[in-house]
Amino acid sequence: MNQRYYTVLTQKGIALLDNATSLGVPLKITQMAVGDGNGNITTPDATQTELVHEVRRAAIDKLFLDNENPCQIIAEQVIPETDGGWFIHEIGLFDDKDNLIAVGNYPATYKPNCLEDSSRTQVIRMKFIVDNTEAIELKNETIEVFAARQYIEPRADATQTAATQKYVNDTITAKITAHEKSTNHPNATTSDKGFVQLNSAINSKLETQAATPRAVKKVYDKTVKRAGDTMTGQLTLSSKGLKINNDNNDSMTLMTSSDRYSHVFYDAKTNRSERKLDYDS
Repeated sequence: MNQRYYTVLTQKGIALLDNATSLGVPLKITQMAVGDGNGNITTPDATQTELVHEVRRAAIDKLFLDNENPCQIIAEQVIPETDGGWFIHEIGLFDDKDNLIAVGNYPATYKPNCLEDSSRTQVIRMKFIVDNTEAIELKNETIEVFAARQYIEPRADATQTAATQKYVNDTITAKITAHEKSTNHPNATTSDKGFVQLNSAINSKLETQAATPRAVKKVYDKTVKRAGDTMTGQLTLSSKGLKINNDNNDSMTLMTSSDRYSHVFYDAKTNRSERKLDYDS
């Protein structure tokens, strides 16, 4: 008969989960341990309070929801190449008070250390299928299980024997996506902010591009500073006609009406206007 590999909640773990449900006090699962089972693959027992023969215990490195199964929580621990020299036959999860919450067996896997020719980093992964994801909170890289718990089935994934490439790729992808969002802005419009393209044309009707200094100079050369022209004061065009304002507030206005026109001079000191030239056809 083929060997079965699985994980069970311990009696202590079930009691603590029930207590967390009734009192609303989170149960924090913070550590994972591996053991060699005294040289044998073990059979998980709900009455266990410790592993058969623990060889290493450390903090859980990563706790997250499975993207492919929103009801499944994955716990991972990375064993560095400096640790090893023993077989892994059993695994367990502990809370922040060193209570064994779940225990499982593991396919016989030898973990070498850096003093051996085949040293490697290894990832141990355990999966928990939870019927109510609202009862779970991921916080500070620990898992807090609380609120209503109908049923929890922990499972072990014993296929990981090296650092997970998926974890590395997901981390890199997340960083790249965040960077792209910070730099990939849309084009600006008259109502929305964004990147603006420059344009030196002076006859364009586009509202998504900005004029360059060259375009401004073209307009200036065509409308104000043509060769041979001399202009002083401020030139304005109003309903009364064409008006030239001098620096001393005097002004000269060319007023037209039908086929006649006149030049009217305004003296700012006396606040009086006087016609200087009238023409009538």
